[in-house]
Amino acid sequence: MIPLSVIGAVALGIGVVCWIRKVAPRFTAWCALIVGVALAGWSGKFVSDAVGNATVAANRIGATLIGVGLGTAVVVAAVMWLYLDLRKKGKVSKAAPFVALVVPSLLPVLFVALMTIPALHDATGQVREYYTQLKRG
Repeated sequence: MIPLSVIGAVALGIGVVCWIRKVAPRFTAWCALIVGVALAGWSGKFVSDAVGNATVAANRIGATLIGVGLGTAVVVAAVMWLYLDLRKKGKVSKAAPFVALVVPSLLPVLFVALMTIPALHDATGQVREYYTQLKRG
């Protein structure tokens, strides 16, 4: 099996060439998403700590004001942005490759937020375990 870091490096090379030459913007965003998954494995601990510290206060304020953590809202917004860019209809935004790089690193924030819901605790724990294995592999 090919290591994730090799796949990420190939996707990075192809994506950078497509981005510089301004061809295939949707394919460039897919390449960025693959690189983001590989980077989430390399920098997962740092990003997790940074996002965790930044969202503690925001989640307390957000939970008080609107009933949901703001970290969850940011992750959902980023995933929605990426979904709208990667679907077959419409034009791809210029921010799509950058959003695709960030989304895999933000997924643990969403898993933590979903684990606070008792009914989803087991399911999110299994997904989190799979994601952890993916980052190690």
